[in-house]
Amino acid sequence: MAFFTDPFGELAPKFLSTSKLFLLFIANLFLAPLTVAKTSARVISPSTFWPVLMSLSFFLLKFVFLHILQVIVDGAWALAWCSFIAFCSGVSMVRSRTRNHLGIPGHSLEDFCLTLLLYPCVAMQMELSTRPDTMQQGER
Repeated sequence: MAFFTDPFGELAPKFLSTSKLFLLFIANLFLAPLTVAKTSARVISPSTFWPVLMSLSFFLLKFVFLHILQVIVDGAWALAWCSFIAFCSGVSMVRSRTRNHLGIPGHSLEDFCLTLLLYPCVAMQMELSTRPDTMQQGER
C-alpha cells in the first residue's frame, strides 16, 4: 500500500540500479559479442574468447551490413536474417553451457528462442550471473 501513497519514495532508491541495467541493455545491442565472449571464457574455457568474439561479431555485423545492402541488392534481407539466426545460434550455445555450469534447468530451444527475441537481455544476464563477484556472493 505504501507504493500508492508515496510512489517516488519507493522508486527513487531503485532508480540507479534500474538505470544501470537499462544502459547495459542499450550497450549490449552493439557489444553483445564481447559480452558473450567474456562469459564463454569464464564458463567454457579462456581459449574460447577470441573464436566466439570473432564469429559472433562477424554474424552481427553481417546482419546489419546486409540490411543496408538491401537498398542496392534486392533480397539481401534474407541473407541478413540467416546471419542473425547464426548469431543467435552461437549465443544460445554459450547460454546453454552457462546454464549447465550454473546448474539451472532449461532447454536449448528455450535458449534459442530467448536469444532470437531478446539477445541483449540474454547477453546481459549471462554477464551478470557469471561475474566473479556475483559468483562469490551466490556461494555464501
